[in-house]
Amino acid sequence: MATPLYIDVETHYEPDGAYSLKKMPTVQYVRDGRFELLGAALAAPGFIRPGWYLPQEMHAAIARLPWPDVETIAHNCAFDALVLNERIRPDQAPPTRYACTMLHARYAIAQGVLPATYNTRLAQFSTKKGDTAAAVAAGGDALRAYAEQDLLDLVNLHKWLEANCPLPELESDLIDLHVRMAVEPRLVTDGDALKAAANKAPPAAAVAIRKKKTFIAALAHYGVEPGYKISPRTGKETEAFAKDDGFMRKLGNHADPRVRALHSLRVKGGSNITRTRAQRILDMGDPLPIPLLYYGAHTGRSSGQGAVNPQNLPRGGVLRKAIIAPLGHKLVIIDSAQVEVRVLAWLAGEETLLDVFRNGQDPYRAFGARLYNCEAAAVTDEQRRISKAAVLALGFGQGAGGFVAYCERSGVSVTPQQAQAAVDRYRSSYPRIVAYWATLQREVEIDGEILLPSGRKLTYPDRSRDGRDAHYLRHQIFSKQRKGQRDKIKLWPGFVTENVTQAAARDVVLWQTIKLSRAYPVALSVHDEAVLCVPTDEADDALQCALHCFAEPPAWAGTLPVAGEGIISDNYGEKP
Repeated sequence: MATPLYIDVETHYEPDGAYSLKKMPTVQYVRDGRFELLGAALAAPGFIRPGWYLPQEMHAAIARLPWPDVETIAHNCAFDALVLNERIRPDQAPPTRYACTMLHARYAIAQGVLPATYNTRLAQFSTKKGDTAAAVAAGGDALRAYAEQDLLDLVNLHKWLEANCPLPELESDLIDLHVRMAVEPRLVTDGDALKAAANKAPPAAAVAIRKKKTFIAALAHYGVEPGYKISPRTGKETEAFAKDDGFMRKLGNHADPRVRALHSLRVKGGSNITRTRAQRILDMGDPLPIPLLYYGAHTGRSSGQGAVNPQNLPRGGVLRKAIIAPLGHKLVIIDSAQVEVRVLAWLAGEETLLDVFRNGQDPYRAFGARLYNCEAAAVTDEQRRISKAAVLALGFGQGAGGFVAYCERSGVSVTPQQAQAAVDRYRSSYPRIVAYWATLQREVEIDGEILLPSGRKLTYPDRSRDGRDAHYLRHQIFSKQRKGQRDKIKLWPGFVTENVTQAAARDVVLWQTIKLSRAYPVALSVHDEAVLCVPTDEADDALQCALHCFAEPPAWAGTLPVAGEGIISDNYGEKP
């Protein structure tokens, strides 16, 4: 068993200036020229006395530990471990394990062990937590006392969590993986491509059309009236010109190519995301850390943090292509094929659909054959596109109107009549999935939680009724409202089914990812995908290992047919 090292690092920062963790990503802060290590509170049973250590004392103390057989434990371990790895002992072997009480607390809140009103700041769990800025400014004994109290709070919280909400092996491994991706980076970047993207100015026409009056006038020239919506911020009517608004999605699929061109210009002119992200990645430097927040969503999926979200980089875009393997290495990219479709069919016991996968058939052509009353081989490419959209979307209770909107977002054109036909045929083809919607809704309304096949739970706290509608208040850590406020979410069968499917798929894919990580280090984990960075001469073996791991379900999902698709690449821009 690894020796636990509890660590709480204190560094200089500017409370009201640009140099602070509130203003810049963790890795940029730690690698900045202004970085100054003030000391750390440390404790390691039998090796290091618990207490405050100045920088000149830390190295000798930490050297007494049996590296690498050490488990680094911190609150926000992605920060403390990065300082440890890059500033305190940069040329030494990293610890064998990472644990993070902040991330462990997220799991405890999600499981209902801690209240849904809790956040994960250390002050939430301490009655004696001091003021960080005041302690850093005062230094000396004040900083010592502050850091030693944080250390005591860290140790106590860790022990409480271990006793009251012990982590399943998978979740413990996932916390370790999330910290490891952030503090032991393996990927590098194409600096020239990033600089070009960061400095690329949008077309002049796109800049001009950012102005609402100009855009409205341009639409009017082609006979298009602007759409409107109620602003959630002001409660007043405003133009529906955000790229995800229904009006804008319709423009993107408009019959007139000139209107579609206006839509494209507006979206390009209104978005700086590629330029700003390119600059942020440049600022972070190489090797490139992957900062993902463990259990960032209610379903257990990770979310992006550190001002860069590697989970939603556009396919085929410059940012993905600019993430590359270092010299002498290759990337192995593995994806779990149609995992949510498979998992939903398995959860609902829909053997008709499961047999399609077990027989190695194309699930989209198989449904197309049902939808168009023909042989699967006779389904045209356009029919398959509609069938694919149906299989991906209609398992969560979507009606014809919602399916039309989904197809618009996906670049698929369907009429309301075609949408209704797809909905009717899906529901008649897969009746067990339809019945599963109501089963889950009853379970949530009665119990307020759903036990997933893995043993993890989805919890729905503070449920209420408004007429016929059921609601719950989203946990504060998952809320999209201001701090201290919680979203009121409507509970309806499709929403709950999507939650459960996404959560169970998450457990399957991340179990496979952890299994793979025991053979090769995982550099990046994105929803249904894992990325390895391996020496070139190991790439073929690593790909075969990845395909094998992603073709195996966990023991608790033994009858689930799963499969992986993988490639070997020099950059992250290619798709399996």
